[in-house]
Amino acid sequence: MKFCKVFVVLLTVVAILLIPITASAALYQKGMESNEIMKLQNDLASLGFFDVEATGFYGDITYEAVYEFQKEYSLDIDGIAGNQTLSKISEVLQNVNFNEDTGKNLLYEGMTSEVVRLYQMKLIYLQLLDCDATGFYGILTKTAVITFQEGFGLKQSGIITEETASLINRMVQTKVAVLGKYGELTLTDENPAVSALQTLLAGMGYYNYEITGYYGDITKRAVIAFQVAYGLHVDGVASTTTLDLIKRVITEAGVVKNSTIYQVDLLMNWFEEVQYLFKRNDTARVYDIWTGKSFYIMRTFGYNHADCETLTALDTAILKSLYGGEFNWERRPVLLYTNGTIIAASLSGMPHAGRDDMPKDAWVPDRSENYGTGANLDAIKGNDMDGVFDLHFYLSRTHFSNAIEPRHQDAVMQAYNYGISHLY
Repeated sequence: MKFCKVFVVLLTVVAILLIPITASAALYQKGMESNEIMKLQNDLASLGFFDVEATGFYGDITYEAVYEFQKEYSLDIDGIAGNQTLSKISEVLQNVNFNEDTGKNLLYEGMTSEVVRLYQMKLIYLQLLDCDATGFYGILTKTAVITFQEGFGLKQSGIITEETASLINRMVQTKVAVLGKYGELTLTDENPAVSALQTLLAGMGYYNYEITGYYGDITKRAVIAFQVAYGLHVDGVASTTTLDLIKRVITEAGVVKNSTIYQVDLLMNWFEEVQYLFKRNDTARVYDIWTGKSFYIMRTFGYNHADCETLTALDTAILKSLYGGEFNWERRPVLLYTNGTIIAASLSGMPHAGRDDMPKDAWVPDRSENYGTGANLDAIKGNDMDGVFDLHFYLSRTHFSNAIEPRHQDAVMQAYNYGISHLY
């Protein structure tokens, strides 16, 4: 999936802000040609006054568009884009916001907002947009809107007007309705509702695979990612509660949440901070800085450091892939994303002290990795992993020796340095 180019909006904002404060007033009129005039034409198009391709040449059509804009906003009417007109265009562009209740205003190229992100998700769900829902209304979003408008015989402006928004919403509501016909969705289910679920999760950025209609491990993991992001009970089952929230997120602007916004607080002390932030039964995403791979975990045990388990068999497969396909005690620098915070950590990928086939906390023999008889440290079943693996943080300690382990601390500092250079 392509990324919308967010940086373009910065250039647009800078250009807009410069217009009213430039010492020498700009002035554009018939016969002139420049990139600035092309921007003027795009701005007028965004406001509904210019409905042909921007060329950068100030001809009769541009003159008429400026003339109509000046008349609409009670300016001096001369068809010339002087400082007064340019300032007013800038003001209107900055103040026009889409009203979700009335839909009377516009969403247009160059805007950045949560409502833009909502409509991007809807266009992705309608399979018209091949772009992450970033909240920036770029050329890919505009093209998708034009395609939608063409299909319904609307004016192909690339602007989400009241009429366009209404039709998009109606189409999404019709498709979303299928989710209520099959009840709860879970592993091995195969029906149209699963296809709808996969497409909705794709629009939100949680599912990046083929739409199959089959609820396998990949779909379960996408549901888990959504549940983690929105603070739901994490089990990978598309329950009525999960489905209702998914439907609300794709249809209501007020529910849209950017789950990628985290506080960066990398070097947190385990005993003073992390153990209270990342509590037992809390879920998190582990990001391996050497490979760029991520997987989901839950802290299930541990007191001197976090003893964790993968949430699904797919997460276990990703964990093993970090070590060439096998479990390994090797320390790896990772970042932990949990409860709105990014923390530097050290991963040791060897499950131990548990049996997946026995109840949690039961007194069992033959615990994994030669841990003998003892309490079964395995809470999550069916994840292709026996027991727990270690996750260390700044100044955390080992369980048996109660000592700060240098290799773990080295890995924590590697993760910290990576975060400093990549996240700030």
